[in-house]
Amino acid sequence: MSEIRAATVLPAKRTPVSLPTADGLRLVGELALPADADPVATLICLHPLPTHGGMMDSHLFRKASFRLPALARLAVLRFNTRGTSSEHGTSEGEFGDGESERYDVAAGVSWAAAGKPLVALVPEFDDYLRPDEARRRFARVPQAEVVGVPGAKHLWVGERYVRIALDEIVRRVNPAALVPPTMTLPTQWEET
Repeated sequence: MSEIRAATVLPAKRTPVSLPTADGLRLVGELALPADADPVATLICLHPLPTHGGMMDSHLFRKASFRLPALARLAVLRFNTRGTSSEHGTSEGEFGDGESERYDVAAGVSWAAAGKPLVALVPEFDDYLRPDEARRRFARVPQAEVVGVPGAKHLWVGERYVRIALDEIVRRVNPAALVPPTMTLPTQWEET
């Protein structure tokens, strides 16, 4: 058994994807699938503000794609919104101050599946949107659940908060993957 650390990459099928938007752009992305089974759900990752370093390769989303297909049978779709660059490439278009990015979100949801529950994990000490304000903003989406994560900061800094975020995701979409008695994801992995 090996301990799952910050740089651990577990087995998965990772495929580059190109998401078309309703306004004619192509977004650069990646789909990570379980290596040997069908996924039970798809996690769609919407990265932080690109003007402040947000991109599909932000550490929480990268770690979700590195761990969740193997640990929780989740597919992980992550992509760069318009005009955003990362190691995976640059999406077409330019940053629209959060307005035209609605087409990017719709492209990701359409690509995966529409009309599903929406869970927004919000750090307690986020620099731009804290849990109470997020609850007010998401109130117009009936199926939305906002989960405030105590102690977490903007961009989910620290491995402790990455684990909390990934556990909260799995708790909602595939709780059978959590390990009793702690009901968290495994912290060790048997290499094959």
